[in-house]
Amino acid sequence: MTKDADMHRFWTLPIMLFSLLGCRAEIHLGDPIDPPGSRTVTTDFNNGAGQWRVAVSDVSDSQRDQMLLSTGIAPLPDDVSGQGYRLLFDNPSADAFVFLRYPLSGLPVSTNYRVTASVTLLTRAGTGCAGVGGAPGESVVVKVGAVSQRPQAEGYYLNADKGNGSSGGSDAKVVGHIGSSQLGCDSNNYAAKTLDLSAQQGLSVVSDPQGLVWVFVGLDAGYEGDTSVYLTDIRITLSP
Repeated sequence: MTKDADMHRFWTLPIMLFSLLGCRAEIHLGDPIDPPGSRTVTTDFNNGAGQWRVAVSDVSDSQRDQMLLSTGIAPLPDDVSGQGYRLLFDNPSADAFVFLRYPLSGLPVSTNYRVTASVTLLTRAGTGCAGVGGAPGESVVVKVGAVSQRPQAEGYYLNADKGNGSSGGSDAKVVGHIGSSQLGCDSNNYAAKTLDLSAQQGLSVVSDPQGLVWVFVGLDAGYEGDTSVYLTDIRITLSP
């Protein structure tokens, strides 16, 4: 389910605060509406990237080294206050998957969790626009995933079932695309958009024997031109 929205934050009762490289990444007990035993990670990137790391799959090794034009923490555009994690890349394979991953530790071992999430980003892609390989908005879909092993490229492809293009897989689900109806096809401005992963979409994961789950948020791109988004808020909840 998607909805255009202002950027927002989520507040819950923290039981642990991870601070690495200055990033605020908070691990919480679930909200009162969440089932008992839930765990939630929230990040807004205003103080750095922390344990979030960018990675790429579905491209060749030579393409991977050249396609990331600008990634990392950056001031938000269009006079929006704060920082975000910018992903600016081209798509030489017409099938690139560019994603951020995060290790969520301290969970009960070998426990099955249902995954829900909310991701807010800034996009400059409109809807109903033409582009090489596909539309710059609708042909760049956002996926949220969770696995018990570190998600990374093994050879050409991701070592997890994220699906392909606009379809999800067993380890990642599509939550929408980056197109915004607030923008025109030639706009250089950005608009905020919030994308939600619901429990009904059926994403689940089992923590490993050390109580670790890797969560990831990524862009699966069919559009072959440059794509630019700023991830501003990520909230992922694991519920037993």
